[in-house]
Amino acid sequence: SSVLRTADAEEKVPALTSYRLLSVDVDGQRNRDARDYSVETLVDVPPTIRWESAPESGSSAALNDALRFQLWAEDPDFGLRSVRLRTAIRDLNEGASAARANPAPIETPLRSRSAKSGVGPSVLSGAFVPAELGFQVGDEIEYWVEAVDSKEPEANVAATEKLLIVVGEPVANPSSPD
Repeated sequence: SSVLRTADAEEKVPALTSYRLLSVDVDGQRNRDARDYSVETLVDVPPTIRWESAPESGSSAALNDALRFQLWAEDPDFGLRSVRLRTAIRDLNEGASAARANPAPIETPLRSRSAKSGVGPSVLSGAFVPAELGFQVGDEIEYWVEAVDSKEPEANVAATEKLLIVVGEPVANPSSPD
């Protein structure tokens, strides 16, 4: 048995370009009329993802207001499995005795309206409300989006640049994330 390997460090060129597949029956007898088949080997290219629009990094957002963004994602070969928003907090009062622990990043799946089955480029829109994710006034939220492709057994993952917002006081008339 052979493992598919690539010839270069960047994994762009397959080490072997064809394989011969032999079949045997349950008794170990080979098929005398075996045919040769060529198998094209492709290297899975990781997805690409980037912000198209998002609040300026370091800006303030009201606790109860929707933070909107738009991004572009693509997996050029086999398609995206998922695109998900990730968020985490950093306490601005580090060292204070009442500082909260930084929770594990929150993952929120996003859906595309411009591509079918994750194949081809997708323009995605999303929004989140800091209060609905458990954030508090004064929290500094680091957020980014990850695109995951359909490679098996381990998917390729690409991420946007991480952006920061500071959670401000609630507003009287907040916008909805829908």
